[in-house]
Parts: sequence; structure tokens; C-alpha cells
Amino acid sequence: MKQFLILFLFLLAADYALPQNYQTVEIKFGLEKKSVRAAERRGALYISVRDFASKFKVGHYYSTTNKKSELKFKEAVIKFTAKNPFVVITQTGTKVPAVYQMPLSALFYDEDIFVESESFRKYIGKAQLKMLSYTGKPVPVQEPEVKTTTTGTPPSAGSPVRFNYSQRANGSVLRIGTESEFGSFRHSLKGKVLTITLDKTTGISQGIRQSYNDGILDSISVSNISGGIQMRLQTGKSFDAYDIIKNSNKSLTVSFRKKEDAVSPSDLSGKKEKWKFDVVVIDPGHGGKDIGATGVGRTIEKEINLAIGLKLGSMINKYLPDVKVVYTRKTDTFVELHKRGKIANDAGGKLFISIHCNSVAGKKRAPNGTEVYLLRPGKTQDAIEIAEIENSVISYEEDPKKYKELNDENFILVSMAHASYMKYSEKFAELVDINFRNKLEINSRGVKQAGFYVLVGAAMPGVLVETGFVSNERDAAYIRSERGQNAIASSILDAVKAFKVYYEKQMKEE
Repeated sequence: MKQFLILFLFLLAADYALPQNYQTVEIKFGLEKKSVRAAERRGALYISVRDFASKFKVGHYYSTTNKKSELKFKEAVIKFTAKNPFVVITQTGTKVPAVYQMPLSALFYDEDIFVESESFRKYIGKAQLKMLSYTGKPVPVQEPEVKTTTTGTPPSAGSPVRFNYSQRANGSVLRIGTESEFGSFRHSLKGKVLTITLDKTTGISQGIRQSYNDGILDSISVSNISGGIQMRLQTGKSFDAYDIIKNSNKSLTVSFRKKEDAVSPSDLSGKKEKWKFDVVVIDPGHGGKDIGATGVGRTIEKEINLAIGLKLGSMINKYLPDVKVVYTRKTDTFVELHKRGKIANDAGGKLFISIHCNSVAGKKRAPNGTEVYLLRPGKTQDAIEIAEIENSVISYEEDPKKYKELNDENFILVSMAHASYMKYSEKFAELVDINFRNKLEINSRGVKQAGFYVLVGAAMPGVLVETGFVSNERDAAYIRSERGQNAIASSILDAVKAFKVYYEKQMKEE
């Protein structure tokens, strides 16, 4: 499953906490092969920019103030920024910077920038002519420890639990090892106390207490509970956030972040204008041999989707002239789902809007109204059924097997990778729904979530809009009419206008 997730993200194009588990990965760059420092984070492998530059003798500049790294090649300069999904490539000849959006934000750890491996490979390739590839499997390495002063009653040699605590530039790391395998584990933070419970762990641990008092972690106390061990970690004044990973059935790693690192400095100083909201991708669903749903009064979904999409694009061109409109289709043509995402990504889209019509067959009373969907596994049966209908388009594709691995478990992992865009998708969905409620003559059914393949492919904020039910007589008449189509397009336009202001404000503040 992990191999599939990495491959799938590479094909399709979240900012999580600090990376753990240093490794080395062999990289072939041009004719040279070197082992480069890497770190794994929730199934994704991240490459150290600093170590790559050092091993392959690439020009490197690192800003401690802005936490950004530049790799200087003959052909171009490529810039990565911590806690940011954007990468800037400036060609040496033209001096014109191009901005791209990665599916996962770069991470900051130990005064170094780490970039997800497939994004790193892809954008290094864009920056210069040499090919970069990975050979062999990542090899775990022992990272250097910074000794800390401890007091109290440490675990004895035969203790069921052991601690290894070390400080880092932007926080600290606690490794917890157990003598016997534990089952599940639970953790919760209340106030300044982080409680970690290991189930099905045997051994006497009552009375173990260690004090660190480094400002991040003050102390750890351990006690036996029914069926396991409970650890209480008293955090200090500098503590801001934590993350916890199960490395094995005998090992956990807890990362602590200091307050001063909780909010990163200004991203890419002087380049804020490059993050401006400048490309909207409009995706009129279905098309060509895929007619979509058919309904009352010979309502054909593909025609409604295209009509509304073209009207929306025309309005954006008129009222937001500084925003480029890109269509996944402008005529009655069939475009495969994965190609729609590629069109959006290649265009550098800042927002993806997929336009569809709803339909429910076999129900005594046809539902009505608009719906706005986010990319997450569906939680209700209706949402699941609607996703299945929209996803059925893959049966028209030449190679539908490319989607066979996207089962429920993998889909959850893939949708997690969209977490870095989710707050933006949620905001835009909310704006669309508000405008629908205030301006349309049909009911709004609200914002929902489901697993639409077309949204998986677009590495940017995005929503799927169901403009009405073709199976409902009133809805069908409204979305067929010029009045209804213009009202729907105008409502989405107003949402885009408000979202543009919100998006650019967030980019300046992050």
C-alpha cells in the first residue's frame, strides 16, 4: 500500500510535522551515484536539500531567517521553502521565475529543508538537464544525538520501557522503546500534560520518573494500569505542538516543536506576488461519448455542464481580468479523468472547479437542489452513491485498470495528501454554498464530502459542484434555462472573487 501511495502521488502530482527516522537513499544524478540523507514521514520519503547539494557539489544557499534553500545549477536556480508547497524555478537565461505547487509541503528539521522525493526528482529535472533517479532501498542510519541532562529515577536494565531524548534546532525528539511488544497505543494532550498509553505491555514500571527541564519537556512519569503502561509527559513553557509515530511494535517516536518555530517567517521574501491567485481551472464534467446523466425533459448532463462552465469562464475573464481561465474541455469532447487533473496541474491552477449535475434513479420522490463536494471518502450512503455515479466515467476510458488500486484504504491515504489544500477547498465550498443559498431559485443541500477521482488528480484546492438534479422536474427546467445557468455561473463567480481575496491574504500571512 505504501508503494502505491508514493507512485500515485507521483502520477497525480500536506504539510505534516517533523520528519523522523533518518535514512540514506542512493541517488543517481547524471553519471554520479551518491548516498543522500533522507527522512520518512507517514509513508513519504523526503530528501535533504543541503545534503544533496553537498554530495553532488551543487551551489547551495540557505537562509536561516526565511528558512529557504536555493540550489544553483548552470541552467536555473530552484528554491524550496520550509512548510510551503510552492517551488520557484528561475531560468538563468530569462531570469523569469516560474512557480509550481507540490502535493506535499517541504519540511524543516535540524536547520535543513526536506522535500518529498518524487517532487524533488521532478523539479530538479525541470531546473536542469541531468536526470535524477533513486536506486535501491532507503537505509536507516543512526542520527547524531545531543545529550541532555536528566534527573530522577530512570528505567532499570530490565525495565519494560526505555527513553532516549535529544534536542534539535527547532524542537526535540523522544524515542520510547519497550522490552516486549505492545498492541495499540493512545495519546492525548490536556493542558500541558501529554498522556501516552501502551496496551498489552507487561512489566513493572511503577515509580519511573525522569526530569529534563529543557523548556520543552519537563518530566516523564510512568505507571502501570490495567493491561498496559501509561506515561505522563509534562511539557514546558517552550512547548508548542507534538507528533507521535509508531516505528515498530516496540518503539515510538515523539516529536516536540518549540513555540518560536510554530509560525514560520515570511515565505520567499520579495516574491509574495508570485503566489497570487492567477489561474482558475474549470472542468465541465463528462463530454463526448460520456453523456453523463439524462433526466426530465431530455436534459443531458454533459450539455448543462459545458454551458455553465463556459458562462463561468466568460464572467471570470470579464470581472477578474488578471485571472487566467483554463478549461479541461471547451467543446463536446471526452477527456479522461486523470488527464483533467494533469491539465489543471500543468497550468499551475490555484483553484479547480468541476461542474456536474446530479441524478438519483428509482426513488419515489426525486430529491432536488445543489450540492458542493470536497475530496474525502463519503460518509453517507447518498454521497457514496453519487461518487460512484460520477466515477463510473472510467468505464469509457481506454485503460480503466489504472484506478483499480484506489480502494477505500488507499483513497483515505491519497485524500490525506490533499490536507495542505483542504482548508482552502473548505473555504471555497462554503462560499459557493452561501451564494447558492442567497441567489438561486432552487434548494441548497449544503457542503458534503465524497471520493471523486477527478478531484484526486488536481494538486490544488478544488470542489465538485452538483448544480441540480436532472431527475427532478423543477431542477431540470431551471438548469436548462439561460436564467438558471447564468445565476449558477454568477454565484460561483462571486465565490471566486471572495476566495481570491481570502487566498492572497492567507499566502501573505503564512
